[in-house]
Amino acid sequence: MTRNVRRKRMMTSWLCCSLMSVSGAIAAQVQSGGVRADRLATTVGQPITLSLALPDDATWAEANVGQFIVRQSGGQRTVETDSAASREIALAFERPGYALVAVGAGSASQKGFRDSWQRTTYCTKFIVRVSDGSPKAPPPGTGLTAKVGGKVEIVPLMDPTQMSAGDDLPVRCYFEGDKLVGQAVTAIAPDGTSQSGNTDAVGATHFRMSEAGRWTVRFEREVEGVTYTAELIFEVPAPVAAGELRQKGDES
Repeated sequence: MTRNVRRKRMMTSWLCCSLMSVSGAIAAQVQSGGVRADRLATTVGQPITLSLALPDDATWAEANVGQFIVRQSGGQRTVETDSAASREIALAFERPGYALVAVGAGSASQKGFRDSWQRTTYCTKFIVRVSDGSPKAPPPGTGLTAKVGGKVEIVPLMDPTQMSAGDDLPVRCYFEGDKLVGQAVTAIAPDGTSQSGNTDAVGATHFRMSEAGRWTVRFEREVEGVTYTAELIFEVPAPVAAGELRQKGDES
């Protein structure tokens, strides 16, 4: 075997290992602890599943759930988890439209304190598309760009459900209600690639929504040895074909 062939094989092996490491790091970042949704689109009455993945393996009933709300046009409701004896919970919606689901959860050992809501180390927000079963798009959401008051929080400054691939999404980051300046933030695309940014003097940064599909915007904040993680998870709609546009126009 010539020296050049050996060198090419070594370089190829190094490149493959490097790509695998990067992909693994991104996957680990997306799948790290907190709350996960099996899907972000459903119909009225058909539940989605939210899975809890905390370091102590607590169930929904055991975990310190300081916040679990569903905000939709017409109001906001609280979801009770005391009787959910597993790490999965089914969540259904009573009317069509985009819904904001916000969950603040943490270790079971931090449950039962007067300030338990401030001890929630994972604060996740989902935007869920709820249809009535017809092909028409659901009405725009209400309150999707408003704060929910989590310990840590990412607020989109534009409605992600009304964006298209190629648009820029500005977001603002908060800790205990205060804007975070100079905070590192990551946006993970549907294909697993990521973008990084830092918040400016008003706690904001922006990311290019390079493709349609599920996006995760997240940051971590360490305070007094405790790491708090905020996530905003949503889907950028796929482009509508010309034929579908004509069909929707006829239906309206």
